[in-house]
Amino acid sequence: MHTDLTVEILHEYPAHTLAETIVSGVTPAEAMREIEQRIGIEYADYGAIRNLEAGKAYAIEDPRSECDTIVIRRADDRASGLFADDAQCSEIEQQPAGSNTLGIYMPRDRQGWVSTLTRHIDADDVLADSNYECVRDEMSAYDDDVDDDRVGTWTYSSIDILRVRIRDESGAYTDAFRWIITIMDQLADYPIWDEDDYSRRESEAFDAELRQEIGHCALQYDDDDDDVAEILKAVWEALDMGVTLPGHRYPITYDHFQSGSELTNYADLDALYQYGRDAVYTARAETYMRYPECGGQLTLGESA
Repeated sequence: MHTDLTVEILHEYPAHTLAETIVSGVTPAEAMREIEQRIGIEYADYGAIRNLEAGKAYAIEDPRSECDTIVIRRADDRASGLFADDAQCSEIEQQPAGSNTLGIYMPRDRQGWVSTLTRHIDADDVLADSNYECVRDEMSAYDDDVDDDRVGTWTYSSIDILRVRIRDESGAYTDAFRWIITIMDQLADYPIWDEDDYSRRESEAFDAELRQEIGHCALQYDDDDDDVAEILKAVWEALDMGVTLPGHRYPITYDHFQSGSELTNYADLDALYQYGRDAVYTARAETYMRYPECGGQLTLGESA
């Protein structure tokens, strides 16, 4: 019985496949339990998993997603056949120092290693941050052959560089080198490595920018920091539901501002802040005052 099985999920994106390892070094029964937790035991064939041969893989489509496939393979196999072969490795290795192929650089200062993905610290580049961190995390399985390096520049900023060892002590190409070639090749065709991560980061960055712009509207009032935080919360609740602002025939939502150019529409931003401010202070007033059963005028509440 095998005790060296790996369970991974293949995420199919428009121009590349991302292999996410779930667990490795497990028995067929343990692999079955992983599948059971994710998609249900009835989808797996225990006999096929138990008799899995080297070089073969057992694949199951994830019924919850049209883009995902669960794969079980022998742990000593190349990850789902996605690794670069010797010919591809040799082509990259033979390029002269200082040259660049697929975004893989042969550095002059570090023999036996290649430089791959980079990102400038504090550059607010959502795509670069997403690709770098997702690929770095995926390459962490090859920790001894991967170096997350940070270097300074003449502009007093820093750059992160993901460096990968080319050959191991026996002279064979490292799995890290084979895998980073595949990754960089796929990124050359489609620039986003993990759509979900990139989308999340993009939304968070826009969310922070919109909050900052609306927060600037507080400068014309005497609201303290706690007031502003509560008002912004009310604004976000209004945008989730849709709110009608002056000059608009229809309610607007968060998506209205996500076009980017709408962030310069300060009249809408100020109207949003005023809307949230009215909601917060009205709610506070209702703590001490109540509406009578008939009529619409606020009256003082009964004393405690």
